[in-house]
Amino acid sequence: MEESKPGNEHDAPYPDRKKIIQEAYNSGYLDWPRTTSLDDIARRFSISKPTALLHIRNAEKKILSCFIARH
Repeated sequence: MEESKPGNEHDAPYPDRKKIIQEAYNSGYLDWPRTTSLDDIARRFSISKPTALLHIRNAEKKILSCFIARH
């Protein structure tokens, strides 16, 4: 399911956040050293780099919040 957010990416629908996070994970963006760039991920989904980073950071924040709450 695609979502649309007014005022973002010229009001065009953007890919499901989960797909962006999966791509970041599977393509090596979260590895050290990285084997892909934020630019590559953004290009694959036709979104801006800041939008791609927003999705990745929000996912990281949710995961860390759950981890911290449990420990």
